[in-house]
Amino acid sequence: MKSINYKKIFPKIIIACLTIFFLLILPSAILAETWTNSANSGSAGSKGITGMMSDAAKGAGYNQGTNQYSMAAIAGIAVRAVFSLLGVIFLIYTIYGGFLWMTAAGNEEKVSKAKNTIRDGIIGLFIIFGAWAIYYTVTSLVLDTK
Repeated sequence: MKSINYKKIFPKIIIACLTIFFLLILPSAILAETWTNSANSGSAGSKGITGMMSDAAKGAGYNQGTNQYSMAAIAGIAVRAVFSLLGVIFLIYTIYGGFLWMTAAGNEEKVSKAKNTIRDGIIGLFIIFGAWAIYYTVTSLVLDTK
């Protein structure tokens, strides 16, 4: 009976799990944020910044029935688009590293380059995920959303 070489299988399992995570779970987490104000009544402290800004807009005569976006909403859309684009770029970079590894045909130099490419792609994905987590935390604290 042939024994299983866990040293060769384990990195492949980790890469497969990370790929599934970044393809299925991460995009839904990035795009799950909404920009609605959940506290429409109460004192100024319970409304949060968006509620106070809405009150100020009403007082200034701004027509809230229009479909115009505020500067903060436009910036949020742009930031989410950049995070999504960078995530896709690093995912493609990681897949490219896997392609290099598969086509290395046992050449140690090519395998080393492929491993470095995959490692760099995964590091990039973690950096993007960390930046998104910081962004989400800061915006939820500043906008007082729950």
